[in-house]
Amino acid sequence: MNKRLQSIIEWTIAAILLVTAVYPFIYYGSFSALKAYQKSEQSYHYGPSEILEVIDFPKGRIFLGKYDKWFSAHTIKKGLIRWYPGGDPGGYPIKENEQISSTWSGSRISDDYYLYKVYGYVNNSDITTVTLEVEWIKEDKTENKVLEYKLKDHRGFIFYWNENETKYKLETLRGLDTNGNILYEQDYQ
Repeated sequence: MNKRLQSIIEWTIAAILLVTAVYPFIYYGSFSALKAYQKSEQSYHYGPSEILEVIDFPKGRIFLGKYDKWFSAHTIKKGLIRWYPGGDPGGYPIKENEQISSTWSGSRISDDYYLYKVYGYVNNSDITTVTLEVEWIKEDKTENKVLEYKLKDHRGFIFYWNENETKYKLETLRGLDTNGNILYEQDYQ
């Protein structure tokens, strides 16, 4: 084999390896968080979702969404220049026979950020506030704490935190009416 042909083969192999290594960063990344979110849903054959709320957190963005009879809280991670899917592209069913449909998830965003989310959709129009009772685990003690989310017109809710900084053990999710009466309760224990 002559040197010219050998050089062409070597450069072709190098180009294929380079494209294979760089392709995921080019294809999956987008210059906007919204485009990354839309691409991620398309790759999962889900949506397009109605975006209920957009939540910024230090390492990215969460899109709280609803599609048909499903709800989602999709995480998009911020790269150096581009945005990338971060997990949970699909949805969870809205159970019409339940007052609140909810789920939880966690995903590593970076070495120092583990995003934990509890989120859902409220079917009962009498529920105006969703609370999440947690056991806050500190270095020297534990403490009970209640997180609160005032519902908006879209009826979705989300609680989120960095599990590397704040350690919560889930206790109880509640749905309250305008007078603070408990209309729904779900224990995690």
